[in-house]
Amino acid sequence: MATPVNAEAREPREQIREVALQVFQEQRDALWREIVEGELGRLRRTFEAEFRQVWRAIEALTEAQRRSEARLSRLEATVQALAEAQQRAEERLSKVEERLSRLEATVQALAEAQQRTEEALARLAEAQQHMEERLDQVDKQLSTIGNILGLDAEGDAQEILTFILEQKGYRLLTPPHGLDIDGEVDLVVPVKTPEGGQAWIVLEAKKRVRLKELRRWAKRLQSEAFLRRLKKAGVAKPVIPYLFGLRVYAVVDTEARKLGIGVLDPDGERVAPRAIR
Repeated sequence: MATPVNAEAREPREQIREVALQVFQEQRDALWREIVEGELGRLRRTFEAEFRQVWRAIEALTEAQRRSEARLSRLEATVQALAEAQQRAEERLSKVEERLSRLEATVQALAEAQQRTEEALARLAEAQQHMEERLDQVDKQLSTIGNILGLDAEGDAQEILTFILEQKGYRLLTPPHGLDIDGEVDLVVPVKTPEGGQAWIVLEAKKRVRLKELRRWAKRLQSEAFLRRLKKAGVAKPVIPYLFGLRVYAVVDTEARKLGIGVLDPDGERVAPRAIR
């Protein structure tokens, strides 16, 4: 059994132990607080840094989203404009197709009208051919009648030509006569002109004078070979050309004036000639 002295001796040790334990706990708590506060500070700083990075990333994403929305808005506007342009193009194309259809119909109508015109011209050509054949028959009949009645184109031409030349002041140096050079020239005659010069009158005589007879005679007169043959036969320039017809169509006069060929009929001179020099 312990003595009271030993109990008293244990009390200081307990007190020391309690004090030491209290000091240890205080130091431990201080150390723990230091550790916790330091770790929390580090964690807070890390969190704040990471939060700022995240926040900047969110801001960057927000800006990118805003730019994307702006680009999307512009794209939508562009698409809308393209859609409207496409609509207008389709409307214009529809109008063009409509006009093209009308044009094709017009061309078809013109082609049909052209076909009808060609058919009408063919009928007219056929009618003209028949008319020319009938006129040729009339020519033959007139020739027969002329022979019976003494109507001779060359004889009448000589008489009219002589009269007209004398009336205009020309002096015939020989009687008018025919000339056979590559096809007969009906009448030629050398004359003294009113101015005192010398020229040759060259005349073609026909019972009927139309444009084709006039143009055929003009073509001969414009031929250098024909003029050389005239010169070889003694008919030298200046040459004064005439065309005589028992019947002369009115349209001949206008063309004859352009060609410079004189025109005679039984009534006299219809068109005055121009000399070929």
